[in-house]
Amino acid sequence: MTKPKKPKLTKLAKRVRDPNSRYWLLRADAAWPRVIRAAGKCEICGQTQLLNAHYILPRELLPWLHESWNGLCLCARCHKWDPTISLHLNPIWFER
Repeated sequence: MTKPKKPKLTKLAKRVRDPNSRYWLLRADAAWPRVIRAAGKCEICGQTQLLNAHYILPRELLPWLHESWNGLCLCARCHKWDPTISLHLNPIWFER
């Protein structure tokens, strides 16, 4: 008696079964900012509108890419636009 053949898996099913696939990386990339913005207010000025997620350690450090402790919830002004406190325009201020 022969064993019945297993049905062939689709490409998507194969990706879903592989925990290291790009499928899961893209899903985590989409979920991480939502988790960080769930704080509901800017951690510097307290504003509750136009919230962004900011990485503390760079994205290139893959082991910590999707860790919740590696993010800050910031308003757009504190994140990018104000040259005195922006973490992108004045990273030394953030270190202090």
